[in-house]
Amino acid sequence: MISLDRKFYINKLEKSTTNLSICGNEKHHLEVLRPKENDKFWATNGRGIDFLCRIEKIAGDYFDIRVLKYEEIKNYSLYIHLFFGVTKRKK
Repeated sequence: MISLDRKFYINKLEKSTTNLSICGNEKHHLEVLRPKENDKFWATNGRGIDFLCRIEKIAGDYFDIRVLKYEEIKNYSLYIHLFFGVTKRKK
């Protein structure tokens, strides 16, 4: 079973998505964990929505997945700015 503490990025996911075939790089990122049919994992579309998905079918060059539920992630009111302090030094 795939560990549910990992989250995968799948750009094609929307709230209305129920079934989806994934291939290419997205498939490869899942494939390295050696999933089996009926394994569940979390995915995100990068726009503030997380999806709980289940692998329905594993084929040679694609995975068929089913979206079980989705959760909208609220934005935080805290923003952090990081700055890099460049130092001068002779080589």
